[in-house]
Amino acid sequence: MSTSSIYFSNASDLSTQNTSVTTTQNSTKQAATDEAVASASHEDTVKLSAAAQAKLMEQQGMTVKQIATNLTTDTKTVDQYLGITSASSSETASLLTMLP
Repeated sequence: MSTSSIYFSNASDLSTQNTSVTTTQNSTKQAATDEAVASASHEDTVKLSAAAQAKLMEQQGMTVKQIATNLTTDTKTVDQYLGITSASSSETASLLTMLP
């Protein structure tokens, strides 16, 4: 086993060297921590389908048009995601005849 020695001319040189080593060690530890956090965050990420996103947005009080804009799709697609069906023209006509 080989050993190496570093000689300092005074105490302030020793203090500066210790600070430098500590700073380098802290930077290395911080980089490793940042990498671990980024990796863990990525593993915990879940991508929701457009339909699930639409349902979530609806629960948050957004309109169909707002949801369609956020999902960059049309309102008919959002209606499908949310299970909203529109009445056919014959159904609409028969309902209108029932009005007083």
